[in-house]
Amino acid sequence: MNISLKTKMLQSGVNSKSLSEATNINTRTICNAMAGRSTIGVDKALSIAKALDTTVEELFSMGGDSNE
Repeated sequence: MNISLKTKMLQSGVNSKSLSEATNINTRTICNAMAGRSTIGVDKALSIAKALDTTVEELFSMGGDSNE
């Protein structure tokens, strides 16, 4: 599961449907990325990050080591 993406969406008050509309990315694609069932391309990741006012790195970190 992509916890960072899901968390940022919750913090922003955005659901998958509204994010889909804001980014022109299929809702199923967003849900699959959130669930970790698939990956998305850089162009879509950038669109999602922009819509959520964050960075791709914050949304799609690989986990493990954290500098925070």
